[in-house]
Amino acid sequence: MPGTDRPSSPPGALPPDRATGPAGDEVRDWTDHAPVGVFQMLFQSMMEGVALHDLVYGPGGEVRDYRIVDVNPAFERHTGIAPATAIGRLASDIYGASPAPFIDAYVQVAETGIPASFEEYFAPLGRHFKVSVVSPRPGSFATVFMDISEQKRIEDEFHQLNQTLEQRVAERTAQLAAANAELESFAYAVSHDLRAPLRGINGWSASLLEEYGDRLDETGRTYLDRVMAQAERMGKLIEALLEMSRLTRARMRFEVVDLGRMAEAVAADLRASHPERTVQLVIPMGLFARGDPMLLRVVMENLLRNAWKFTAHVESARIEVGVALEGDETEFFVRDNGAGFDMRYADKLFTPFQRLHRVDEYPGTGIGLATVHRVIHRHGGTIRAVSAVGRGAAFYFTLPGTAGAMASQG
Repeated sequence: MPGTDRPSSPPGALPPDRATGPAGDEVRDWTDHAPVGVFQMLFQSMMEGVALHDLVYGPGGEVRDYRIVDVNPAFERHTGIAPATAIGRLASDIYGASPAPFIDAYVQVAETGIPASFEEYFAPLGRHFKVSVVSPRPGSFATVFMDISEQKRIEDEFHQLNQTLEQRVAERTAQLAAANAELESFAYAVSHDLRAPLRGINGWSASLLEEYGDRLDETGRTYLDRVMAQAERMGKLIEALLEMSRLTRARMRFEVVDLGRMAEAVAADLRASHPERTVQLVIPMGLFARGDPMLLRVVMENLLRNAWKFTAHVESARIEVGVALEGDETEFFVRDNGAGFDMRYADKLFTPFQRLHRVDEYPGTGIGLATVHRVIHRHGGTIRAVSAVGRGAAFYFTLPGTAGAMASQG
C-alpha cells in the first residue's frame, strides 16, 4: 500500500531472520551458515556493542531508515539503551534523530557489501563512537562499536596540553632569545668597554714605573707592581669569561670522539710547557664518546690542566683518565693525587669565580670547571666531583650515546 514500509529485504529474498541451510536446517543468515552456537557465544560475550539491522525503504524504493533486529548485552553499556527498548524499533525513533544516525555510511555498506570503519561524535547520546560496519546480505548490515568518549576526552586534554606546552616553549624560546641577545650585548660591553680602562691602567702604570720609578721608594714600587698585577689578572678573568660565553653558545656538531687521543694531546702540551715536572699520566685508548669535538677538547683540557695544577706540590704526581660503570651509566673520569678539597664546598666548584684554594697557592681564574660543567650539560650529560683534602680529586662525567660510540669503534 502506498505509504507503508517496503519489506526490509529486496523482493524475492528469503525472510531476513531465517534461511535454509545446506542440510535443510534453519540457521540465521548472520552466521553465514556457520555453527549457530559459536556465533551466539561470540555475540553474547563481546565487550564491544553489536547490533544487527535491516534497511527500511520508502514507497519509492529510497532508504528512509533502518530497524534494529538484534543487539548483544554490551549494546546497553555503550549506548545506555536497554536491548528490550531497541530491538524491533526504527533507529530514528530510538535515538531521536532524523535522519537516522550515520545512515549514509550504513546504506553504502548494505548496498555494496564493502565494509567500513569510522569514528564519529553522536550528539543525541553525547558520546563518541568507534564503529565497524559489515553487510552479510543486501539490505542488511551489522555494526560493532565502542563508546570512546573517555579516550576522546583524554586525547582532547592531551591536545590541549600539547598546545599549552607549545605556547610555553614558544614563550621560553623568546625569553631565551632575549637572554642571548642580552648576553651578546654584555659580551660586547665586556670585550670593548671594560678592556679599554684596563689597558689604560696597565699603560699608565708602566709609564709611571719607567719614568718615575727612581723617585718611588720600595713601598711605592710594590704598590705599583700590585696595581699592574691586579689589572693583568682582571684582563685574564675577562678573557676567560668571554671564552666561556662563546663556548656555551656555539653551535654543536655531534660525532664519535676519541677522548683518549684528546687527553694524550693535552698531556703532550703540558709536558712541553713544564719540562721540569715529572708526572705519571695514565691514559688508556678506546675512550670513545659522542659529542662536539671542539667542546669536548675544552673539557679534557680544563680537567687535565686542573689536575696538573693541583698536583704541583706532590712529590710523586699521578693523573689518570679512564672510564667506569656507575649503575647503568658509563662515566668518564679524570682523577689525581693532588691537593684535593673539602667536599662540604663541592657545590661551589662549578660556579664561575668560586675558588677553594688561594690564588697565590694555585693560580687561575676560577672559570675552567664552570666551563666544563656548562659544556657537559649542553651535551645532556652530568658531572660530579669526589675528593678529600690532601688525597686528590676525581671528576666523573657522562655523555649520552657513549655505549653506541664505544660499540661503533669495536
